[in-house]
Amino acid sequence: MNKNQFRILVVTSFLLGVFSGIIEYVWPDPVVEMAYEIIIEQEEEMGESKLILLGITVLVGVFLIIGSFVGLLLFKKWGKTMYALGFLLMIPIYSIMGVGVYSGLSQMVNDISMILSGIILALVYYSPVAKYFEAKI
Repeated sequence: MNKNQFRILVVTSFLLGVFSGIIEYVWPDPVVEMAYEIIIEQEEEMGESKLILLGITVLVGVFLIIGSFVGLLLFKKWGKTMYALGFLLMIPIYSIMGVGVYSGLSQMVNDISMILSGIILALVYYSPVAKYFEAKI
């Protein structure tokens, strides 16, 4: 895989992730909206400490996403480190967020993005692409 193919993979994964987030707003699904309303009624309100933790985690996550995106496109060693840290950061985010409801299309696009993200992670550490990330001055 050459550098441009890898960059296309990174951009595709990023754009699919963004697209999966806006699908619900562009093409709302009434069933998803009804289910979401039921969840809001049933879930207990998020406590202040949990809300603060979520806010900090999201801010760090946004920093890691933007930084790793730039770092991967420029083949910087810190970019692949930030990308791996972003994966680890998602674990506590899932436990804090609670129940979520998504349309089939939104979930499918998000799953494709996550599969591509896993492929990217494997490529930057365990393939010939890893040589592009060796320290350069």
